[in-house]
Amino acid sequence: TDQSSLGYQTGEYLAGWAARNLAGQELVIGILQCERFDSCKRRGDGFRKALSDKGVRWREAANQEGFMPDEGSAVAESMLQADPKINILWAENEGGTAGEVIAVRSMNLQGKVHVFGTDISPQLAEMLLHEENILQAVTGQSPYKMGFDAVHAALQVEKGEKVVPYHIVENAFYSREQPEAARKY
Repeated sequence: TDQSSLGYQTGEYLAGWAARNLAGQELVIGILQCERFDSCKRRGDGFRKALSDKGVRWREAANQEGFMPDEGSAVAESMLQADPKINILWAENEGGTAGEVIAVRSMNLQGKVHVFGTDISPQLAEMLLHEENILQAVTGQSPYKMGFDAVHAALQVEKGEKVVPYHIVENAFYSREQPEAARKY
């Protein structure tokens, strides 16, 4: 998976979403990161690049580690208390995304703070479908496709066939605007 594209795709979607839903407002973004892992750093770089490429007026209000749900919710709450102008939260991974949703819910900020994330899970798919309307979109890897391709390559090797040594598997994308994908997941 191209880790930069995971972040880029979320940032790109956020740019369009904000134009439709927060027209004229500056995006004040709090980020939960997991940059101790190189893949997360690349996700963050892609996210920021997409916002810049799309000409979005935004400010990064906070960027703190919080990639597990319990830790992420506490860190997100602290961010929101420190800067009440934050209107967007984004996380570089699934645990941070869940933590951000929990923080928004516990602080009763639905409709004021909108969450975007990276990685998909059954829990996040349910959050996308939930009527509280906190989680807006998640970019994810495609584990089924990755596993399918790996088994296919293994079978090719077993038969003595030539195998493409490396290729990028496309990201999966889930949003509140297309609930059928979250339901299918």
